[in-house]
Amino acid sequence: MRLGEYFKLARKRRMLSLAKAAQAITIRHFPCSTQRLWDIEHEYRRPSEELLEALCSFYELDLDYALYLMGKLPARIVALELEPHEVRAMYKGMLRSKQRRAFIPPRRTFIPPQEWRSPPEKALRS
Repeated sequence: MRLGEYFKLARKRRMLSLAKAAQAITIRHFPCSTQRLWDIEHEYRRPSEELLEALCSFYELDLDYALYLMGKLPARIVALELEPHEVRAMYKGMLRSKQRRAFIPPRRTFIPPQEWRSPPEKALRS
């Protein structure tokens, strides 16, 4: 599925015309233009991150999956053609591992016995 199809299906599910949807979606207190929304649905234009967030919140869609469809992930992950629930699980896993790493104290480096410093020779003579 492509990003434009994702938004078009969401709009049609809500039974909205392109003009009514564009009027309802606002960015910085200005409505989105019908032409801009049409361009996004037909893959002629990519939405800005602000508009992407506004579209996802208006249509009640998953922002992570929209970012995935937009190609904001590494190419090898985008090439996997994941389903929305798989993308959500991947993001949750990444967040959990980041949170775990944030609370783990840094490990002390191990110094092998051969590299231990011996006491200074003057201290041994006295």
